[in-house]
Amino acid sequence: MKTKIVVSNTSPILNLAIIKRLDILKAFFKTVHIPDMVWKELVIDGGDRKEVKLIKKSDFLEIHTIHDMNLYQLLRKDLDGGESGAICLSIELKSNLILLDESEARRIADIYNLKKRGF
Repeated sequence: MKTKIVVSNTSPILNLAIIKRLDILKAFFKTVHIPDMVWKELVIDGGDRKEVKLIKKSDFLEIHTIHDMNLYQLLRKDLDGGESGAICLSIELKSNLILLDESEARRIADIYNLKKRGF
């Protein structure tokens, strides 16, 4: 059986951490891949908030550096860093699913034929 590759933007992880339900992501997806810019938005920019501590403890997030900085810069014209990085990573990993919540990011994901879900 092929392993499902799931990439996430910041908001789905953050919102579940706020309500203390990160376990939902782990239950559905053994591993969730995130670009380093999403980790920055979640943890570095998150300061000492309670949900940041939960995110840091999570053992199912796999952080990646994206390689196609040209595509990243192109996407940054319309999206924030986390959304741009998540779309780039999803393309690079040939993911089965990308978790996005913003409508503009979802529209752009459609351009790249990425299977998406909102959270």
